Amino acid sequence: MTPPTPTPSEVLRIELPIEWIPLPDRDAGIDVDEWVDTTVSERTLSEEVGTRLRQNLRRVIEVAHGLSAGSRRAHALVTRPELGRVDALLSLRLAKVTDAAYGNYLEAVQALTSGPRGELLNRRVDEVVLPKGPAIVTSDIVIPLGGGGPTSPITERAVVALFPTGWASMAEFTLLTQDLAVFDDARDYLLTIASEEVPSVPGRGDNE
Repeated sequence: MTPPTPTPSEVLRIELPIEWIPLPDRDAGIDVDEWVDTTVSERTLSEEVGTRLRQNLRRVIEVAHGLSAGSRRAHALVTRPELGRVDALLSLRLAKVTDAAYGNYLEAVQALTSGPRGELLNRRVDEVVLPKGPAIVTSDIVIPLGGGGPTSPITERAVVALFPTGWASMAEFTLLTQDLAVFDDARDYLLTIASEEVPSVPGRGDNE
């Protein structure tokens, strides 16, 4: 009998510091502008900083909603609202898979290389075993290219594809940041989350 497809809460226990703000789902029917205004108004900020934070939240929501389709939960990291910036995006996608999924996924990420649209630096692919099951971990720095040279900001990216034992599903964690100084090691930070451990707030060490 094929194992059932779980909901995220059934297969994973994800706990994040409050600095990780849950973002509205793409298909939830939530007005993004209204959500952004409400979220920013809950913080005591100057008009200039508030405007900047609104712009950055809208931008990160657009990125989150542009990721590949599937059942997703996304969070934005805002460590210092008074600066008006969003430090990173975390997205979790749950997908139903077949028995061949692990091998196919591994083959695909191992074959991924730089191309006309972007250069991949420090590309790394590893296989690990997490408490919930085997996983494939990839990390790199993406330099978008256009017109013969770099265009939009460089992005640090880490992805953990977890194949929970006993479930016909894959949980794919994606961590993106355009500030290369946020994480000491984005790959290890994401592995902490995928291992159902509570991560620290970047730049602060242990949670306060």
